[in-house]
Amino acid sequence: MEPDEPTLIRGPTIWHPPFYELISERAPPTTEVRTEIELSKRSQRADLLLLRRKGSTPRDHEAGVLRGLWPRLSRVALAEFKGPTSGFRRGDLLTLFGYGVQYHRHALMDTVAHTSDLTLVLITPAETQPLRDAVERLRGCRLEHLDGGYARIVGAWYDIIVAFTDTVCEAERDDYLRLFSCLRAQNRDALQWMNKYYKRITTMGQAHELEGYDEMTERLLEAFTPEQRMRGLTSEQRMRGLTLEQRLASVSPEELAGLSPEERAIMRKLLDRAKSR
Repeated sequence: MEPDEPTLIRGPTIWHPPFYELISERAPPTTEVRTEIELSKRSQRADLLLLRRKGSTPRDHEAGVLRGLWPRLSRVALAEFKGPTSGFRRGDLLTLFGYGVQYHRHALMDTVAHTSDLTLVLITPAETQPLRDAVERLRGCRLEHLDGGYARIVGAWYDIIVAFTDTVCEAERDDYLRLFSCLRAQNRDALQWMNKYYKRITTMGQAHELEGYDEMTERLLEAFTPEQRMRGLTSEQRMRGLTLEQRLASVSPEELAGLSPEERAIMRKLLDRAKSR
């Protein structure tokens, strides 16, 4: 077994802003969604704070994403999202538990009077050995599988729900959540939805340095045909990265027929040179 990588404090990945948008758009109408909640003066931030609106009757059945999650939440929930680039890493479960303790202590004893008032949520692509190991290290805890790609960590101080996006998106036939799993995107509307937020994200100063940038870019390209991808590129941009042989091979027979004898002789020399490399 390979050793676990060192635990690092990591910032948001490229997947986080549109995932926040997905949850905000498709949460039940009676749930307020806040993002990147500051939990201490040292700028530790939980990904999502989910609050049941006071005085309202739950309408969890109206959720448009993670439909099996909302009925399992208490009055307040803190959620951590692990996207398809990183997945679950050593220390993530303890980090989530620590967020719960910090929120419980500092943030509002009026909303979290008892541990049963707070649910912790881990959203990650799939069940992995590092996750099983992390649960095992919590003495007296075990992972209990629920229906539809959900699980509960039994025996913890707080109720901890795990949503495995690879399974949930299939079980709930959610093409939008599928974008945030490790599965290949299938729905063009969902990809175009993501592309709208991708354009907004890439206006950020150093978006290309965020973890997951390349993976998200590749996934969005799946929404376009080769012709659409090439649209707007100059000839130089289209040919960039091709070898001389590849460039010459793209010349059609019609184009060759229109060449003069001198031009054909030059083409033959270029082809011979390309083949000899």
